[in-house]
Amino acid sequence: MTAEKKEYTKLPGSGTSSEGMASTRYYLWLGADHLLSVIREGYYEQYKRFYFKDIQAIILRKTLTGRIVNYVLGAFLLVFLALLTAGITNNWDEIGIWMLAWMAGFFLIFLLLNWFKGPTCQCFLRTAVQVDRLYSLNRLPVAMRTIRLIAATVEATQGKLSQEEAIAVENTSRATQPSTLQPSQPVPAAKLTIRHDGGLVHIFLFSLLLLVLINSVSRFFLKDGLLSGEIGFILYTLIITLALISLIKQGNTNLTRGIKIITWCTLFYIVIGGIMMTAFLITNAVLSPTPVGNPFSLPPPNESILAWIMCVYSAVCSGVLGLLGLFLVYDFRRKSRIPPPLAVPPSLSTPPPEEQAGLNDSNQQDRNIP
Repeated sequence: MTAEKKEYTKLPGSGTSSEGMASTRYYLWLGADHLLSVIREGYYEQYKRFYFKDIQAIILRKTLTGRIVNYVLGAFLLVFLALLTAGITNNWDEIGIWMLAWMAGFFLIFLLLNWFKGPTCQCFLRTAVQVDRLYSLNRLPVAMRTIRLIAATVEATQGKLSQEEAIAVENTSRATQPSTLQPSQPVPAAKLTIRHDGGLVHIFLFSLLLLVLINSVSRFFLKDGLLSGEIGFILYTLIITLALISLIKQGNTNLTRGIKIITWCTLFYIVIGGIMMTAFLITNAVLSPTPVGNPFSLPPPNESILAWIMCVYSAVCSGVLGLLGLFLVYDFRRKSRIPPPLAVPPSLSTPPPEEQAGLNDSNQQDRNIP
């Protein structure tokens, strides 16, 4: 018994879109006579087929997103390397030096991973009736490799154009197509159901960030701050839980893009803070096998450069994210309460100019009748 022939072949690359939930993933599969785009969101999948005979062009455009991410990661890396150098030169406490080394290594790993993936890009597929973005092709090396596979299959279906025919097709396309790519709606999974969300969970999340701001500032004046180490740990766990719930709830809702971005930034701030705290606890356990004091508490900022860095980081990030997040949520809720303008009934609407002229003539004739 011969094995069944595979109907589809998975193409390299996968991507996400900011239009849908965080779990929305995009894939490309190569079929016998068409290209299959798969949009997977949780337990749902949407499919879109592009037949090889209908494909006119695949447009690839390099973007600056990967370079910007490298700059951000490199900036964090340089900051921690500078602090590490200053700590070694000025004989800071050993725990703080190891902590800074951990953070520098963390950003170095992610910088190398992003660099090895290659430049970012946007890929569009054009047919006679639409332009669709292929979200799974978001890295230049992977996109080039995948496009070669697709192009070979399209040429086998349509036939290979000569150089003169290719130039003629390109000139015709430029004359008939707009210069700016205007893709059709390629994210049907994100438009399944647009729910209304009042942002109540987001309000609790951003309010707790302001509580973190107050506690971080109080540590510069009070030895243990307003909250003890155990309560601070519970607060941190509650913030993580609310951040994850907010990210899950905000998918496919009418919350503004700004609120969603601030929520993701909050998660990034929590992750970085958690890594710093974990590195501190591990380093403290290795260098000080005998526990001293509360393991959940940092030393006062005026006694440890590490505690000073973490307090400043926590105060600045929690304050900016909390205030900006609350402002965006309350502005969204205020605008959501404004009712839409009432539609004018057809009977009360102004008639077209031709009908208006006819009505004026009829009224004039009626007035002329004795």
